[in-house]
Amino acid sequence: MHSYKKILLSALCGFAVPFIASAQGTLISVMSVILSILDLAIPAVLAIAIIIFFWGIARYMIAEDDSKKNEARNVMIYGIAGIFVIFSIWGIVALLQSSFETTGTPIVPQLPSYPQVPVPGEGAPGVPVPTPTPTPTGPPVLPPAPPTPPAI
Repeated sequence: MHSYKKILLSALCGFAVPFIASAQGTLISVMSVILSILDLAIPAVLAIAIIIFFWGIARYMIAEDDSKKNEARNVMIYGIAGIFVIFSIWGIVALLQSSFETTGTPIVPQLPSYPQVPVPGEGAPGVPVPTPTPTPTGPPVLPPAPPTPPAI
């Protein structure tokens, strides 16, 4: 059991080293790094709670005796409680933001998105396709000649 704690602690320290090394900014930059980590962590925790719930359902369906069914039922209850706690925290944060009229990032964190590669002949989403400019045909047009100076 202690080896798991050592592995987890070393992984967390290894994850934090780049942030500590680049901590030359202000408190706002440190908070933005923490918020970006939380924006990724909250959906992950929600996904874990949902997986735990479905794991309890699977264990309940496989269980043969009552003691195993009770254990599986407890796992399902823990999963539902975790989901409830996560959504309750989101609700409390939304209530506090609306009460104190703060603006900021959306309450529900957005999942990471990846840039879309434009298809040749099509523009990126939301960007119009540039129309080619027509090339002039015929003889080239020369600029007018400068005026000649008056004779003395």
